Amino acid sequence: MKRVALSSFLFYGFFAGIIVGNYLLFTMSSTSNRGNGNWVTVVCKWGFTASQSCFLAQFMLSNIAVNTVLYIYCKANHGELAEEFEKDSVSFLLDDGKLSNIAV
Repeated sequence: MKRVALSSFLFYGFFAGIIVGNYLLFTMSSTSNRGNGNWVTVVCKWGFTASQSCFLAQFMLSNIAVNTVLYIYCKANHGELAEEFEKDSVSFLLDDGKLSNIAV
């Protein structure tokens, strides 16, 4: 699991770095042309900023989801998850054996 965690860390770190670097290069190149900023240029810059921010936010949310799934998988792999569910499970009286335990 260490390899999976490391590869996830490197993957998300690399692409987040590319997104942030792309945005920084765009803003540094656009600040040198301050004198000729018409409304179309300003709207394009704001649109680019908004799209990069939304994309980076979705990318970071997927990173959180991957880390959460990896955490739960590692806990289940080590047998720690079964102990937690045994404490918090209940069984129905009238389930006819179809449902054994439901976690609360």
